[in-house]
Amino acid sequence: MKKEREVVLSISILMSGRKETRMCLESLVPLMESIPCELILVDTGCDEDTRSILEEFTDIIIPFEWCNDFAKARNVGLERATGKWFMFLDDDECFEDLSEIIEFFQSGEYKKYRSALYKVRNFKSYDGTTYTEASVSRMTQLYPNTKFVNSIHEALNPLYGPVKLFETYVKHYGYIYNSQEELYSDCKRNLSLLKEETKNNPYDLRMAGLLLQEYKRLQEYDLGTEIAKSYLEKSNEPRFEGQKIDDKIGSFHAFILETHIRKYEYKECLEYGKVALKDKRINDVTRAFIYRTEVVSSYNLKDYDSVLKSFNEYIKLYDRMANNNEALYGQTFVLTSEVFEDFMYRQVVSYAMIAEFELGKEDILRSHFKKFSWDNEECFMAVRFPDALMTYILGQENSEDYSEYIEEIIKRKGYLGRVVRYVEDLEKKLDEESAGEESDDKEDLEIKFNRAVRVLAEVENTHWYFIYMSVLNYKNNRDKEVCIKNIKKLFACVVDIFNLNNKVWDILAEVEVPFEVVVSNFDFAKWKLGIERWIEHTTAEDVEYKVKLTSKWRDNGDLRYKYFDFKVKEAAVRYADKEDIYFEDYERKVFDFANAVNEYCVKVYNEEVFATHREVLPQEEILSLKLLELKNLRLNNSNEEVLKNIKDCVGIYEPFNEVIKVYVQKLGDYIVENDKAYQEQLSIKEELTQITDALKLKVREYIENGQLVEARVVLNQIIQCVPTDQEAKEILSMIE
Repeated sequence: MKKEREVVLSISILMSGRKETRMCLESLVPLMESIPCELILVDTGCDEDTRSILEEFTDIIIPFEWCNDFAKARNVGLERATGKWFMFLDDDECFEDLSEIIEFFQSGEYKKYRSALYKVRNFKSYDGTTYTEASVSRMTQLYPNTKFVNSIHEALNPLYGPVKLFETYVKHYGYIYNSQEELYSDCKRNLSLLKEETKNNPYDLRMAGLLLQEYKRLQEYDLGTEIAKSYLEKSNEPRFEGQKIDDKIGSFHAFILETHIRKYEYKECLEYGKVALKDKRINDVTRAFIYRTEVVSSYNLKDYDSVLKSFNEYIKLYDRMANNNEALYGQTFVLTSEVFEDFMYRQVVSYAMIAEFELGKEDILRSHFKKFSWDNEECFMAVRFPDALMTYILGQENSEDYSEYIEEIIKRKGYLGRVVRYVEDLEKKLDEESAGEESDDKEDLEIKFNRAVRVLAEVENTHWYFIYMSVLNYKNNRDKEVCIKNIKKLFACVVDIFNLNNKVWDILAEVEVPFEVVVSNFDFAKWKLGIERWIEHTTAEDVEYKVKLTSKWRDNGDLRYKYFDFKVKEAAVRYADKEDIYFEDYERKVFDFANAVNEYCVKVYNEEVFATHREVLPQEEILSLKLLELKNLRLNNSNEEVLKNIKDCVGIYEPFNEVIKVYVQKLGDYIVENDKAYQEQLSIKEELTQITDALKLKVREYIENGQLVEARVVLNQIIQCVPTDQEAKEILSMIE
C-alpha cells in the first residue's frame, strides 16, 4: 500500500490466528486514519480465513516460519519498518482509545521524546471486570541499531530517553485460561525458553526475574527460591553493572517473601523482610511489597499492632506512587509490579481494618473505605472482612450509623450472601437460646440481633432478608404505616410466606394488618407453592399457631383461603397418624379434610367436570369424594359397607395411603368394641365356622372310606349354609 506522505509511525504485529485478530486490527483504524502509518503484519502460521482478515487491513504481510524465538520474528517486522517511530503489539491485544497517541503525533510532541510506554491491561476474565495493569516499552524512535532481544518476553534495545508515559492502554486477553491444563502448558513453554535464555545469559537479571515469574505461576516455590537466592548472592559482581539493578533486585527478594507466605511461614517472612529492607539497592516499590508481606504475616500471627505499623509504611508509599506514572517509571518489574494494584491494595487495607476492629478502632475504615473503587464485580478484600466488619458494627450502640458500609460491600459478588448468613446465624443462635433458660448469652445475642435489625433496615436493598429486617424494625420505630408497607414488600418477594420466622407473624397480629390487604395481589400459583413448602416441613404446633392467627381473615370465601384450609386440614390428619387419639377425633379430622378439599374444588371446577370428567380432578378431590361416600355410610351405621368400600381409597392419593391404613385399623377396633349387631354377627359366624369345620372332617372320613355319595350330601349342605366356603366347593369338584 503506497503512502503519499512520509511514514510517521510503523506498527508491527505478530499474527498467529487468535480469535481476537479482527478486534485487534479494527482498534488501530482510528490511528491509521489520523496520522501517516504503515501496518506490518508478520504471519507466523495463520490459516486461510485469518489471512483474508489480514489482507483487509494491509498489503504488508510477511510470512515467517516459527522457530520458538519471538525476537527473531519481531525483528522481521522491524527490518521492514520505514517510519520515524515504531510501535508493536500482540494479536490478542486491542486499544480502547487512541486519542492520546493520536494527539502525541499530530501535535508534534513526538519530536521531544525518543521512546514511549503505554499500558497493558491484563484481563482475568472475558467480561473485563478484573484485571492488572502495567506500563510497557512498546514505542521508540527508529535508530540503525534498534533491535529486539531475547527469544521470549522480547524487548526493544536500546531504548533512549526522554520517555513519554501514556495513560492509553491495550486490553489483553492472553492470560485467561479455560483450564489448569492450558495454564500449565503455557508456563511450560515459557519456562523452556527462559531456561535456555538464562543458560546462555547467566547474568541477565531481567531474564532471571521472568524465569521466577513462571515458577510462581507453576507454584514451584522451593526451586524458584534457590534460583532467587543464587542471584542475590552473586548480584554484587561487576558483571551485573549497567542493568539498573535497583529496579530488578527487588523481584528476587519478593519471590522469597512470597514463598514464605504461600507456605504459611509467617515468622520466617517477617525475619526475611527485615533482611531485605537492609538491602540498599531496593527501590520504593520493593519496600512497599515488603511492607505488604509484613501486613499479611503479622495479621496471620494476630499481631495487630504490627499490622498497623507496616500498613502505615505501605500506605505512605501507595499515596505517593500508586497513581503517579513518573514516580513508578523504572521501579516496577515482575513480582513487585502488582503491589499497588487494586487487589493488593484492598487486601492490605482490609487486613489493617480488621486489625483495628480487633483493637477497638475504626480510623482506617473511616479514612480508606470510601477510597475503594466499588465498580468492579470482584472485591479482593480479606476473606474475613465481611464477618469482621459485622462483628465490629454490632458491637456499637449506634450500629445504624454504619449502614452505608454494608450497603457498599453487598454490591460485590458473594458479599451479600456473607452478610445475610452472618445475621441468620446470629438469629438462629438467639432462637435456640430463647428456647432455653435466661442467660447472659441470650441477653448479648438479643442486643446484637436488635442492632443487626436496625442497621440492615437502613440498607437500601431488594433482597428479602433486608426487607424482613425492616419489618422486624417495627419493634424499634413502632411505625404501623411503614410496617404495613414493608410487610407488603416482603410478601411480594417471598414465596413461602408461612415459613417466615414467627417474629413476622407476631408483628402481623400486633399491627392488625388486614390479611386481604397484604395478599390481595398475591399470585395464586406462588401462594399455593408457598403453602405446600410450609406444610411439608413445618410442625403441628406451627400449623396450629398460623391457623389461630389467620382465623379471622379466612371467612370471605377467597380461593387462597380455601386452599390454605384444606392443606392445614390435610396436615392435621397426617400429624394425627402419630398421635394416640380417640377414633372419633381421628375420623373427624379425616372427614374435615375431605370437606375442605371438596369446598375448594367446587370453587375451581364446574359441575360438568364433577358429572362426566372426574378423572381430571386433583387426586385429593377424587379421594375426598370417596371419603364423603364413606362418611354417609358411617352416618347410617353401615359399617360392613364401609369396610368393604374403603379398600377403593387406597392408591388414589399416595401421601394418604398410610392415613387410610390407620383409619381402617382404628375403625375395625372401634366396631369390635362398640357395634353390638356386628358383635352378634361375628358370634354367629364363629359358630358356623366351627360347624363347617366339623362337617369337613366328616367329609374327609367318608372319602377315605369310599363313601362318595355321603360326602356329596354333606358338602352340598355346607355350601347351602355357607355359599362363600371355597374349600367345600373345591372338594366337591374334585370327587365329581
